[in-house]
Amino acid sequence: GSILPADPNFIWIVMSQADPEASDNIAQEILDDSKWGDQIQMPKHSQKHEKGKLMVQNRQTGKLMEEKIPKYIRVAMKLMYTGLTGHVVGEGKRIKFLLQQLTEKQGRKFDSSSSVKNIEPFMKFHGIDFDEMLHTDISHFKNFNEFFYRKLRKDARPIEDKHSDDVIVSPADCRISVFKNIHSARKLWIKGKQFSLSQILASHKNKAGESLVERFENGSIAVCRLAPQDYHRFHCPINHANIAQSIPIDGAYYSVNPIAVNRLKINVFGENKREVLVLETEKHRDMLYVLVGATMVGSIVVTAKKEAELDKGDEIGYYKFGGSSVSLIFEEGAVEWDMDLLKNSENQMETLVRMGEKIGVRSHKQGRRGSKGNRTKEE
Repeated sequence: GSILPADPNFIWIVMSQADPEASDNIAQEILDDSKWGDQIQMPKHSQKHEKGKLMVQNRQTGKLMEEKIPKYIRVAMKLMYTGLTGHVVGEGKRIKFLLQQLTEKQGRKFDSSSSVKNIEPFMKFHGIDFDEMLHTDISHFKNFNEFFYRKLRKDARPIEDKHSDDVIVSPADCRISVFKNIHSARKLWIKGKQFSLSQILASHKNKAGESLVERFENGSIAVCRLAPQDYHRFHCPINHANIAQSIPIDGAYYSVNPIAVNRLKINVFGENKREVLVLETEKHRDMLYVLVGATMVGSIVVTAKKEAELDKGDEIGYYKFGGSSVSLIFEEGAVEWDMDLLKNSENQMETLVRMGEKIGVRSHKQGRRGSKGNRTKEE
């Protein structure tokens, strides 16, 4: 008979407390068990996705590649967010509390000096390139988190069309999805309950968010998902910008993996801990830069100084350990996304891009900022 309990919450708890080798053994037992294994397949976003795997398209090579996720983490997420009998496990208050506890515990663990032993196995599993790192000597890092938000050499991420004020670049190494408006994002990709700009900005909780909803309601959005193996510093995507406003919003710690994002009953971007930055520009229309924390992300750290001028590629901040995301939201008609990214997003396929790669251009069909902040029509 099966050795597995009926309550998938129990499996998540046990796996989170076990070491990786033991957790993988538990995961394999789950996969081998016919009662469980048949019901926890990955959601299939397109015909090109392979059963049970999360596939993304590498923009540089054009090839599909499997995202590397440790077996025990993959299975735990499937159990939490897909359920076994149509019941969405991750929705309950108990799981929200558990995720917060686990995230805080993991943050403390990876801030400890003993966590340096996790660096080399992590690099080996994910194939992280030593040569890109600013500090290639592992002994430089005092703990795992210092390695996780490591800096790269300046030439490791060249900024495309650096001096063009019209070109928009990726703010991070990420798996990106772009949409002409939030309605399209909700229809094609982000299927969480009540996903809307009002939810993202928590406008029901703060006046600052309420004042932004009308301006950006029909705007274009790019969702930049960072997996744990990615470089976890995030940067400015445009020239001549400054942080005019910052709105911290407390929340849950759901995963930003598509397993969670595509669950109808989970509002990842409207419920997770996040911080909304308003990037103001003198020449172009403003934009929203939304930092979303996730499972095992201990902190969102903004390093850029308010009011300081930022250009493309300038650092805005970093995440401590875990998966996370950055969402870029522009006012309606203010941006035109690159066609290859739009096409992939319409086919529910994420595209792997690097920080500094061109992802779109400013649209000249819309008015620009006038001398007093009013919108003026182009002649």
